Amino acid sequence: MRRARAFTRSPLVIASVAAGFTLATVGGMAVASSTAPSAHPAKNAHSAKKKPPKKLRGLRGRRGPVGPAGPRGPAGPAGPAGAAGAPGLAGLTAVWSASAYPVARVPLPSGEVAHLTFTSTTAGFALVTANFSTRVHNTAGVDCRVQSQIAATAAAPTIPVGGASAPGFADQWINGNLPTQNGAGTFLGFSASATRVLPIVAGANTIYLNGASDCPAVFWGPITMTAELAQSNPSATLVAS
Repeated sequence: MRRARAFTRSPLVIASVAAGFTLATVGGMAVASSTAPSAHPAKNAHSAKKKPPKKLRGLRGRRGPVGPAGPRGPAGPAGPAGAAGAPGLAGLTAVWSASAYPVARVPLPSGEVAHLTFTSTTAGFALVTANFSTRVHNTAGVDCRVQSQIAATAAAPTIPVGGASAPGFADQWINGNLPTQNGAGTFLGFSASATRVLPIVAGANTIYLNGASDCPAVFWGPITMTAELAQSNPSATLVAS
């Protein structure tokens, strides 16, 4: 009986061994199949290919030269008007003028030759001009002198030669060799002018043309005097040296 059991078990053992061999074989095939090449060789080749390293950026180069200026663009719209500036100095606002041609005008004892009167609505300054002629009769061979001056009052001009200041002054030197007379009967005429700035008041004003001479005979005329009103008289300096 024991032998029979032993014999009867041996097929089972053999079957088990066979089955185990078969499983081992199948497992070996499984293991072998896991290490076998893939069915997609292109995919494997792509994954096996190494990626190239990233390229490094180089240093920044020098800035190039400035290019030429482009064409001028169209003009933009006009901007808003600026603020008004401060008012300037007042200019000429009024002018007075008169003339006369006396027959034989000589200076009065006060020194006055003529005077101009006018009325101003405002105070300020008057730019006064006198244009006149003098007719001279001198002694042959003897020099003489004729002086004229614009002034605010009547007074004979007494300005010496080389005076430091001579506002509104005209000085005529008559040479003794000039033929100022013909047969002791005629005069020689000389033209002259003078200009002066004087302050004036609102209302009546009088400005004088004064004169003096050491010639034997002098007559003033014709005479024209003009006054121009200005609101300012800034200082100035005349250099003649």
